[in-house]
Amino acid sequence: MKPKNITLALLSIGAVLIFCSLYGKHINYMPTFDKHLFDLGNGLITFSLTMMLYLFIHHIDEKEDFHKIYSLKKWMIIISTNVFWLLLIPGTYLYYALRAKRGYFPLNADTIMIPFSEQVICILLMLLPLNALLFLSLKKTSHPTQFSVERAGTARKKSYFAFFWRVFYDVLIIIHCGFLIFFVFDGNHVAIVVCIGLIHNLFSLKFGKINSIMRQI
Repeated sequence: MKPKNITLALLSIGAVLIFCSLYGKHINYMPTFDKHLFDLGNGLITFSLTMMLYLFIHHIDEKEDFHKIYSLKKWMIIISTNVFWLLLIPGTYLYYALRAKRGYFPLNADTIMIPFSEQVICILLMLLPLNALLFLSLKKTSHPTQFSVERAGTARKKSYFAFFWRVFYDVLIIIHCGFLIFFVFDGNHVAIVVCIGLIHNLFSLKFGKINSIMRQI
């Protein structure tokens, strides 16, 4: 199945889930379950629309076209990664504000500013290791680079070095995909967009680093 068809299918499922949630709320059927359906529906719609835009920008029609994507320039990777990360701050406020408006929290609950401020502090503290990773990943690499591994020689030492970076970035990508799935189920709009952007940049760092090593073999 083509990527565009998959995103359209997920978009339709998200719309159906929101309709079922609103109908369930109207007839007062399992309120807690209706909230989960509404969150999942919102998450699927946000994910689908974001992926549609991504597929359109990179001219992706078949799954093989993902290998034809090129990374951003170095300075664009640095700026976009930091912008995506800082978007989590307004995204976190929006997340709690919308849930407070929908009545997700008990009436006697404390203000949403407490969990919001705690998460903002964590986001700001993570800026330092985030940019340190960017510096190490972009050092001695060339961008833009294609999202595919170049083949050049079989020097064992360099091959092991490339394998290490491949595993390192694959682990980070898998972790981010796990967060993405969680955010989709949770209906966290901004975090979904941020996750997709960060995953793209992780692929950029991965292939930039590996291809730079392979050129030296």
